[in-house]
Amino acid sequence: MLLAVCSSHRPTRKPPRTRVQSTSRCAVVRRGGTIRLWSRNGTDLTDKFADVHKALDEQLDRDCVLDGELVVWTGERLDFGARQQRMVNSAATIRRRLAPKQPASFVAFDLLAVDSVDIRMMRISDRQKRLTSLAKGWRPPLQLSPVTDDPDEAREWLDAFSYSGVRGRGVLGVHRWDIRPGQQPLAPSEAS
Repeated sequence: MLLAVCSSHRPTRKPPRTRVQSTSRCAVVRRGGTIRLWSRNGTDLTDKFADVHKALDEQLDRDCVLDGELVVWTGERLDFGARQQRMVNSAATIRRRLAPKQPASFVAFDLLAVDSVDIRMMRISDRQKRLTSLAKGWRPPLQLSPVTDDPDEAREWLDAFSYSGVRGRGVLGVHRWDIRPGQQPLAPSEAS
């Protein structure tokens, strides 16, 4: 898992924004009542994460594109190996054997489009507000990534969450021109 720091480089010297995220990125696309889960390289993950798909189908009632993480917990730790088991097993094996023992969760950290309108050029703070509104009433396995503007709190999170698999941090600028369509918004992780 990775602690991401969203840094504002504006003259007002606002503190950086921070959120927790893992390294298993996923885009959720809901269009016309159909929901698909996609990896960063364009692989359709919908059948591999049918438990998350079901929750999205029940709780996401607006066409949109979400950016987030697919995570699997074993006890109190993120289990990347358990997540990877979903990638190499059939959908039937996942439904029958893996998902009941280790259900997956989707942790949303950005809203990229709403009602077929691309909003990636908006400030991330504005997208975050829209995402928070969209996610009102979500229940597990859907959740929002925690976010903070306080770098000290971000360091505390890194220390406190390290036992659960958090391993680093990344920096993301929030200038509207820093993130262009087709570009990945996260910088590589940094060692803590």
